[in-house]
Amino acid sequence: MRTTTIGNPPLGIYKATDIHLGQAYYLTLLDIAARYKEKFNGNHIIFPAYSFNVYGKRGEKLAPSDLEEKDFLTFMEGYAKDYISKTKLRESLNLLSNELLIDNDPIIIEGVKSDFLSLHNKGYVIENQGVFYLDCNKIKNNFDLKGLLQNIKVYPDRILGDLERLIDFNTNRLHPITKSTRYSIKNPIKEGQNIGPLFTLANLWDHKYPNSNYTIAGSNRNLANYIFLRYLSRIALTGFPGINEILVWPQIKPEGGLEEWDLKLITNLSEDADALRYAFASVSLKKPSIPFEKYKLKAGRRFVNCIRETARAINFVHKDKIHIDGFIPQEYKRRMNSYNFQGSIAFLEEELKRIKSNNHINEQINMFKNFIEIAEPFIPATVQAIKLNKEGF
Repeated sequence: MRTTTIGNPPLGIYKATDIHLGQAYYLTLLDIAARYKEKFNGNHIIFPAYSFNVYGKRGEKLAPSDLEEKDFLTFMEGYAKDYISKTKLRESLNLLSNELLIDNDPIIIEGVKSDFLSLHNKGYVIENQGVFYLDCNKIKNNFDLKGLLQNIKVYPDRILGDLERLIDFNTNRLHPITKSTRYSIKNPIKEGQNIGPLFTLANLWDHKYPNSNYTIAGSNRNLANYIFLRYLSRIALTGFPGINEILVWPQIKPEGGLEEWDLKLITNLSEDADALRYAFASVSLKKPSIPFEKYKLKAGRRFVNCIRETARAINFVHKDKIHIDGFIPQEYKRRMNSYNFQGSIAFLEEELKRIKSNNHINEQINMFKNFIEIAEPFIPATVQAIKLNKEGF
């Protein structure tokens, strides 16, 4: 079985509050992708829903000023677990994974040190007045950066042009990859500035989850730093990008502002969380910034309720195990494989209409049995309740 790691940039653990709507949005998108790939594409998926970065100046403020360096890892691990116990919104989003990733994992530390040293030995990391830089121009001269892009699936399509422009304009300079931080990974070449947290985030995936395909995800802001830095680093190290797919999600602009969206209230019930998942999926990924209106959540609630009512109306009882390959509609698969979740939602709505309009009960039951399987990545709690025939579903 092929392993695919979905590598979203870890959140700063220094954030005092739980996740907000924008973070819930991209975690849900990636969870939908993870569920689909695992169920229908036969992948073993690694998606660390709890992923944190602790390095950097803001992260340092969490540690006591007299904390010795040798005790930092233990302190931050305890802080992370305590943080998770107090931040429950990821659980209420019906996410598949509870995988924990922290960028101060000893495996990551040693791996990133090795990468840094190897880049230096290859001549791609140079020093100037105590600061170490990635020599982007040298990488550009030694590798066909635009040609290597063609081997990566990019979503949405416009991102390919953005990456080509980054190659044209952002590789004619030195990129700093060390910082003056107290607890970041130590520079293995020279005392002084430590390895920059961003370099760590870009390269940690290969050491924490080796021998994997990598779907590297991020916002438009992440494209020019996190994603592109990984692209350059892995090519310089191995000759290959270390990226099989790139997914860039838009910034959502919630109607009324973030303060009008109480995630705890919205996701209080699992079926309400599924309605929010529907609403997130109904947003187009094509533009860098898109509005997120309240009617989308209402539409999600109607969709979930309609599915539950249909199950009750046909007296649906889930019995038989589905043979996945035999029933996946090709149009649905095409849309899902290209991260067209908005189109996939539209497809599901049309399928539900077809089921409701069918006058033959046995056909309805068979159609609905297939329907809930392809709907599950979007509304997992609702589908699970139907499969278990829970009272009141």
